[in-house]
Amino acid sequence: MSFKSKELVEIIKNIVDDESAFYRLVADQLSIEEYRHIKKSLLGIRCANCTNGCCTVPSYEKHGDEGSQCIGWDNRELIGRSKVLKETLVFKLK
Repeated sequence: MSFKSKELVEIIKNIVDDESAFYRLVADQLSIEEYRHIKKSLLGIRCANCTNGCCTVPSYEKHGDEGSQCIGWDNRELIGRSKVLKETLVFKLK
């Protein structure tokens, strides 16, 4: 017997009213160590996907691909998505 398996992201979309809030709440449940570990493991971080409104890192201090090594980068939603979906490539987390 064959069946089509539903993707977890599709299930979440169907049962959660506000996906962004859901993933931010997931990130809020992580220990500081796990949060930092996931944040460090993400590939493809950029200023464009940073939600740190208080970032004071001048652009000339950033290395590599725009914000890829930026110590000021943060995005709770993407970190929560990474935890739930087990994905580290940022472009796949949108």
